[in-house]
Amino acid sequence: NALIDFSNDEINIKKCFAKVNSQPVKLTGTIDKTAYGNLILSAQNLDLNHIMNAFEVLKPQKNMTVTSGKLFLNIKLQGKLDKAKPQIDAKILNFSGSETTNKIKISIKEILVSATSTKENYSGKIKINNFLLKQKDIPNSSDSVKSQNITAEFDKDNILIHPSKINLGNAKITLKGEIKNYLGRPETILDAGGTID
Repeated sequence: NALIDFSNDEINIKKCFAKVNSQPVKLTGTIDKTAYGNLILSAQNLDLNHIMNAFEVLKPQKNMTVTSGKLFLNIKLQGKLDKAKPQIDAKILNFSGSETTNKIKISIKEILVSATSTKENYSGKIKINNFLLKQKDIPNSSDSVKSQNITAEFDKDNILIHPSKINLGNAKITLKGEIKNYLGRPETILDAGGTID
């Protein structure tokens, strides 16, 4: 479904809807005769599981199941189309999933991602609000790990975790670290310290 105007030596996309794995996305904007684009791709309240399964790089590992989550997405492309750096802003609400091998359950109230991309690389920041991980073998009476706020930076190879406060039962820990080669064979380096009440 599209409404596109080709007059005045430019492409004016007034309304264009498409579906990604049955989930609706919207494209609007212009491309002028010099191939300068000002485009916005947006999506609201998409089922996260359907979107993740549409793209190989986003598919969960075979022992990971995504049970809920809604995706809100805004991608802005401004500049010469062959050199433009897309700005990607995404929000995921009410994520929940489980890892079946170790019987881990994860829930996150809100995930905020802001990233830019080039042909060779991408980088960005991520903020996770109200994180809860439950697993019966976690050594505390609540069998859980909680955090109000976790922040990190990432690029195509590594994730850098900023110092973030974690509650492990009655232990209050500050965790920071790095995950190298996270899309290949990850190497995790973590530094944690804190107190027990």
